[in-house]
Amino acid sequence: MSDSIRRLIATSSLVMFLSAMIFANPAQAWNGRGHRLVAWMAFEQLDETTKSKLAQILREHPAERTWWRNARFNPRDERLSLFVNASVFPDQARPDTEFARYFRPRAHYINYRLVYERNKPMRIEEPRPTDENVVNTYLAHLKTINEPKNSKAERAVALSWVIHQVGDIHQPLHAGARFCPATPNGDQGGNLVEVPNDNGSDNLHAYWDGILGREENPPSLDRESRRLLRDYPKESFTRELEKNAIQDWVREGGEACRDVVYANLAIDQNRFRELPIGYAAGARKLSEKKVALAAYRLADVLRKIAADQSKTTPKPANEKATVPTR
Repeated sequence: MSDSIRRLIATSSLVMFLSAMIFANPAQAWNGRGHRLVAWMAFEQLDETTKSKLAQILREHPAERTWWRNARFNPRDERLSLFVNASVFPDQARPDTEFARYFRPRAHYINYRLVYERNKPMRIEEPRPTDENVVNTYLAHLKTINEPKNSKAERAVALSWVIHQVGDIHQPLHAGARFCPATPNGDQGGNLVEVPNDNGSDNLHAYWDGILGREENPPSLDRESRRLLRDYPKESFTRELEKNAIQDWVREGGEACRDVVYANLAIDQNRFRELPIGYAAGARKLSEKKVALAAYRLADVLRKIAADQSKTTPKPANEKATVPTR
């Protein structure tokens, strides 16, 4: 074998290794089904005018023609198609795609540090400041949407991120990570905790991502969204819906990690052949509640965005100013 061939093989192996490292720790919260459910349920809460205003923004998204228009799981309502495609775009814009420039893994999460030490009470430490996280990028995206000077494409991309990130932060493991004897440097939001999982990779993060299943076709999403809206009506979240700041949602996620996600998982283990009795049922219940709450909060966010668009949209150049009468 020549030296040039050996170098080529070595280079190819390195590229494959680096690619595996990039994709081994996905940033997504919820899988495609989870994000689509949040968007679908939020869409159902909106009035027709709001739906149309937001759809008008999303039609300018750079992925609308190349990815969305003929996507596999498009519902019949074109506006709803825009919403559900927007909800998964930030996860689909991976380094090997034409939209690699939108690959921003740190923009999907922020971590409360749940610190467990032997013979000491657990303590929660506030998220440490980072260059980029779900909170500061979410707030930046809202500003991008409401700035008329930004291009239509920029505003559409920002709106897709907002739709996605509201879903992200309601997956508890995008707000918390455990530091314990088994993972003293942190478990990367459950990615380093091995558990059996029928809906994805065998780790705790993927378990929560896929806990609502995998099916993404419109009939399944429609049935499930109707059930969740029925089982978790908006009036059951009166107290939660008073909290409209993303920082509050992050805090809720950290508390959910403490109370449910890591409950009864031994602190000196990071591999579990089976989950504790009752864990799956509790996790499913919390996830359904979180997805429904995310949908109601997203609907509120989208109503405000649409209302703000009415205030900032400039009048056409050929529109005459109204002369007040005395």
